[in-house]
Amino acid sequence: MFKKLIFIGLTILTTALSAQETWSLERCITYAQEQNRTIKQSQVQVKGAKLTQKQDKMAVYPTVNASSNLGFNFGRSVNPATYQFQSINTAYNSWGVSANATIYNGGRIRNQIRQSEVDVQAAQADLEQSAQTIAVQVAQAYLQILLNAEQLKNAEKRIQTTQEQLAQTEKRIKAGALPANSRLDIQAQIARDEQTIVTNQNNVELSYLNLKNL
Repeated sequence: MFKKLIFIGLTILTTALSAQETWSLERCITYAQEQNRTIKQSQVQVKGAKLTQKQDKMAVYPTVNASSNLGFNFGRSVNPATYQFQSINTAYNSWGVSANATIYNGGRIRNQIRQSEVDVQAAQADLEQSAQTIAVQVAQAYLQILLNAEQLKNAEKRIQTTQEQLAQTEKRIKAGALPANSRLDIQAQIARDEQTIVTNQNNVELSYLNLKNL
């Protein structure tokens, strides 16, 4: 029975998800885990936590800054010795280096590193949980398609049987073996079977929509 459901499911997915290729349950799960927005958000959180962890670890190292300043001055000014205007061109250049190192800060950096390591582990756990959750949801949606498709197939078989029963009843009515109202119950059953088929068709379409959303 299970193999039969799998075969039906693969046939249906061939038409619904792709015109020329079959989507297995494994492929559906893999695709969902790669494209799902919740999982992508969890991946971003993991990257952010790792970046914070890296920054916290770098805080134990000293920092060194260097700077330079180069400039030129052009213009005319009064020579204080001769009181005559003359052109003066000057150039200047300066360099600077500074260093900073934390000797002791009450263990704040060490504790911050530990905290960031825990944050990375928590973010990774959330990512794994999200991946497992979407895998379970996709599997449930996938199997729901198989079940709904099987129910639709059974409903179609039932209405065929009921229609055959109506045809036989019509023959017996014409032969005078049954009263004319004998067909009413069967016609009512056909109407119910048709309604069941419509309901099952809707269920199949909704289950496909649910799977695609996941």
